Amino acid sequence: MTAFAAASGAVSAGRDDLPTAAALGVIAACCSAVAHEALGHGSECLAIGGRIARLTNVYFDCVGRDASTAIAGPAGNLAAGMAAALLFSLTPAVRPRLKLLLLLVSAFSLFWEAGYMLYAAAKGEGDYVFFLQNIGAAASSRPMLVAFGFALYLVTVAWVARGVRAFGPGAEPTLAARARRLLWPAWLGGALAEIAAAAFYAPGRLEAMHQAALEIGAASIPLLVIPLRLWPLPGPRASAPLARRSAAWIAAAVVVFAVFAATLGRGLP
Repeated sequence: MTAFAAASGAVSAGRDDLPTAAALGVIAACCSAVAHEALGHGSECLAIGGRIARLTNVYFDCVGRDASTAIAGPAGNLAAGMAAALLFSLTPAVRPRLKLLLLLVSAFSLFWEAGYMLYAAAKGEGDYVFFLQNIGAAASSRPMLVAFGFALYLVTVAWVARGVRAFGPGAEPTLAARARRLLWPAWLGGALAEIAAAAFYAPGRLEAMHQAALEIGAASIPLLVIPLRLWPLPGPRASAPLARRSAAWIAAAVVVFAVFAATLGRGLP
């Protein structure tokens, strides 16, 4: 029995930690929402002398807004996604948890905008449609949004697939198996965090939760599909560091979510 327990512990210690991956997904999803709603829409609204009437993790209203206010939210996500991708490439492999966090911030932010473009084209509403209408491009907006949305999805899928290969197969039999262990719990953690935070929005919980599910959960579905298309890399099987259990990262996720839910989840001002 002792030998069996020791063997089981060795196997567990030799694999990426699922709760830690989920915690990193929570932090990444919160960062993505802040980049879109607060840093994007919010900062631009204040910069033009407007007044923020509503700021949540899924809604934003600005008194005195213009076309630039609408596009500032998507611009915030695109900037966050590209900045996180750059930092990912500069982060050494010996810091796998930080690399995974940066990969997730980039993925959630870019997939959000790719999905948002397709949503805007289908529904004829949202930041992109408002912006294009205000610059006189309404007639060609929907085909353009569809084209750009699919293009951004393809680019982001390729980038995330390349990024996850940087982790190598680790202790898993294949790279795809490790990708599933890293990306699937992270997607679940991020999607549930966004939905749970939106549930604090008293004026309209169900609709807010629905929007949150679309922005992170539905838009980032490729994170569940990408690991199904990967293949093992040549070289030593366990050459990459593991994302081991980290009480600090899990605690950070709890704190980040608590602050996020109490502010953007509940709604400001």
